[in-house]
Amino acid sequence: MVDVIHILRYALYAGLSMASLALLKSAWPHYQAGSIRRALIRLTLGVLIFAFAMFVLVLILSRDQLSTAVPIALGFNMLFAAVISRAVFGERIGYTKVLGNIFIFAGAALLAGAIS
Repeated sequence: MVDVIHILRYALYAGLSMASLALLKSAWPHYQAGSIRRALIRLTLGVLIFAFAMFVLVLILSRDQLSTAVPIALGFNMLFAAVISRAVFGERIGYTKVLGNIFIFAGAALLAGAIS
């Protein structure tokens, strides 16, 4: 049986990772507009959150095999990337992307069953 807390670690990693990338992406328009201070704050927060995400990933890798952990983490990353890109940046998520994410997440769920 799959440990729910362990799967939540993957979700935490993906959420932190994608939030950090969203902060890094949002820094660029501030830099271009001349608001260097706002850009630096976003860059700094993005890097710090990404570092914490890597710490969570190390915890995951201390328990799971790399060949299992990476596909699961990528599946969660794809899901969080779609949600954050829509919610934060207003990007269009078409049916093709939704269907692709469903297949990727289903594959990650199958691999999650392989966690011992």
